[in-house]
Amino acid sequence: MENLRKLPLSSGTFPGQEPELAPGHNINTHADKTYATKIGILTEDRALFGAVKYSVQDMNFNVGMFPVNANGFAKIYSYYPDIIIIDTDNPMLEKLRLFMKNLQQMEEYIPVILVGKNKFRINFLWKEGPYDFVYYDLIGDEILMHIKRAERIRFMLETNVTENMLDFLVRISEAKGYITLKHINNVVRLSIEIAKNIKTVSDEYINELALAARYHDIGKIAIPDKILLSPNKLSKRDYEIIKRHTTVGYHIVKNFTSLGENIASMIRHHHEWWNGMGYPDGLKGVDIPIGARIISVADAFDTMTSDRIYRKRIQADKAIEELIRMSGTQFDPDVVKVFTMVYFSMVE
Repeated sequence: MENLRKLPLSSGTFPGQEPELAPGHNINTHADKTYATKIGILTEDRALFGAVKYSVQDMNFNVGMFPVNANGFAKIYSYYPDIIIIDTDNPMLEKLRLFMKNLQQMEEYIPVILVGKNKFRINFLWKEGPYDFVYYDLIGDEILMHIKRAERIRFMLETNVTENMLDFLVRISEAKGYITLKHINNVVRLSIEIAKNIKTVSDEYINELALAARYHDIGKIAIPDKILLSPNKLSKRDYEIIKRHTTVGYHIVKNFTSLGENIASMIRHHHEWWNGMGYPDGLKGVDIPIGARIISVADAFDTMTSDRIYRKRIQADKAIEELIRMSGTQFDPDVVKVFTMVYFSMVE
């Protein structure tokens, strides 16, 4: 599929029919002040369309409504949307699934917001990822909150992201309580020490590993505060949202920085499990990049030995026992062996 961003901007008019538009009011942060963010909604529900129009009436957004059929799909492509909202309560669920599958073929990422009341239907479409900004059961001001979040991330992804900007995002994440610089620095330090004791890992790869470890949780910038900062046990669907941070981070680093595929892949796969039961891609064994396997162990150890909103830390020896227990299941057994050797040599 052709990259929508490489096509000229559309006026939003189509042969035979125009989508209904909610004109913006020229209030945005783009350098081009005449640019209005385009939201395309796949729905026949005029109440949903009206709710979205109302929520963005004081912002610089144009909103187009498109039917869930072949004609509507063609028109939303021609509309060149910056954000897509999909009504999962629409009966044409299989058509929506195919539409989302086709979106994966685009070179550039477009945020997708799923709106609906039926968890089964939402989860059915969710599986057609990789969509990193996906929410559900949105009403009232919540719609605007998620649109703003998608717009911020979209704008960031269209910007030439530098390492300085990534560091700025790390600082924002720390200020919001998503992560701590202490945790990041510990994961970097432990990852480097592990890698230095694995003969097959080159010095160049260690340099890349250090950057991947520093930015391994950068994708959490896209996760709602109420989920990341919740002191309560997460619901299944909230956990599914948190899992998206790996692919968000991957997209940011791979497509919008010069850090390269190796670093991006380590970020994407640092929650894969040795037995293939991890996420986001269910990779198994040595198919998981060695850097991701190293970060996984370093991240888990520091997480277990640090206080979190939802639990107290455990002692280092207990954390090591847990790593060993999960060796061969969650973690690479060889990496765990190296880590235990490295850790005890560091504390002696």
